[in-house]
Amino acid sequence: MKLRSLFLICWLFCSAVVVFAQGKLTKVPINTRSANPKGYIEYLPPNYSANQKYPVLYWLPGLGEVGPGTSSSLDILMNRQIANWLKTHTVDFIVLVPQDASGYWNGTNGIARFIEWAKTYYKSSMDLNQQHMAGLSSGGYGIRDFIVGNTSTYQGFSTFTPMSTNLDGAISKASQIVANNQYVWIHQGTADVTPNQIAAVQNFHNALYKLDSKRARLTAYVNLGHSAWDKVYNGTGRTYAQWTGTQSGTTYYNWTMSDVNVDWFGWMKSHPKNGTTTPPPTSVAPTSITLSATGVASGAPAGTIVGNLSANGTAPVTITLVSGVYDNAKFRVSNNQLVLASTLTEKSSYTVQLQAANGQGTYKQSFTVTVAPSAGGIYSVYPNPITGNVLTITPNQDNVFFNAILVVDANGVVRTRFINVQGVKGQPLTFPFDLPTGIYTLQIWRRYASMETVRLVKN
Repeated sequence: MKLRSLFLICWLFCSAVVVFAQGKLTKVPINTRSANPKGYIEYLPPNYSANQKYPVLYWLPGLGEVGPGTSSSLDILMNRQIANWLKTHTVDFIVLVPQDASGYWNGTNGIARFIEWAKTYYKSSMDLNQQHMAGLSSGGYGIRDFIVGNTSTYQGFSTFTPMSTNLDGAISKASQIVANNQYVWIHQGTADVTPNQIAAVQNFHNALYKLDSKRARLTAYVNLGHSAWDKVYNGTGRTYAQWTGTQSGTTYYNWTMSDVNVDWFGWMKSHPKNGTTTPPPTSVAPTSITLSATGVASGAPAGTIVGNLSANGTAPVTITLVSGVYDNAKFRVSNNQLVLASTLTEKSSYTVQLQAANGQGTYKQSFTVTVAPSAGGIYSVYPNPITGNVLTITPNQDNVFFNAILVVDANGVVRTRFINVQGVKGQPLTFPFDLPTGIYTLQIWRRYASMETVRLVKN
């Protein structure tokens, strides 16, 4: 009887369609599923069924995420970028995030073999009319080489989204995009540097735009360094300053909250490989709210800005505090910013609930705002650890002048510096922090004071 029960349990696990109430992320080490040629992170959408067809997105990471595809090395993919975001958000895509040993996806490490394997493994649920690829930094080089190779595997894709990368090697291949009924949306920071400066994608974009303007988008984020990918999957790029119009012969795509496709995933789905384009929904209710920062300095006065607010859904979307819940009385919303209504002195963290609403519906989401301890009472550094790409230092006294703020890595190398910054009490100073994960030391030189150090962690 026990043996029969074991057979029954085995049959259920091996044969039944597993339906998830929420999207599910899974580490799949190399050679653990039908000899998968690369280790990868798998995301399956809510209520996934192997008998239903889904769009697929291949996300190619950069040099900061290289590895052999083992279980331990996949942790870096699980906790970064789109996979980390998918822990708390849902999309109706199968998302596959493979790991590459070189980070460049070329030669024997090419992505094509993994794609062909995935098309077989997910045969019953992958919509081959909706294959999409995004690549950041050296992952974008993988897209570039994929275009240049012009293989049958490449020809089956609908869209490509290169981010913070270099596409000069594919300029002469722009006509293939048109011939293959494909679309490209480039995301680039205007302050990115060689070899990924914005000039390294403009010529490819211009060549494709000249052939067919509908197939080419270039969104350029003002003064952003090497992290444009952070603006894409979560939609925060829609509220970030961008170059607009035509400048020096290059036409830029202005991505806003009123974009017809609602978000990046909607843009991908609106371009199937074959057949007619599915029109975007005319009006969609909000399903997520984004708060750009969730920390304030100890002693920060009323009027201090916590962070910028944005929400998806068809514009206009209004964001408000839900009356009478959590610690909402300590905050207010003004000009799409969460602002302190009073100084936070009672606790080290406060919870707020926000509501996004448009004509189609409402959505509520809670956030925890932490109060950072002061550094010697003069200034506060928060959040620490840093999870995004912005360092914030808030003076807690009047007349705080920083002669220099140096960011030093674990090897003692100065990675960036900020010179001669005047602070105003209670007003956050923000600095770009486009550095890899790790532990850093802030060397802070203030007028009439000895050097001070602050240990800083970047997640």
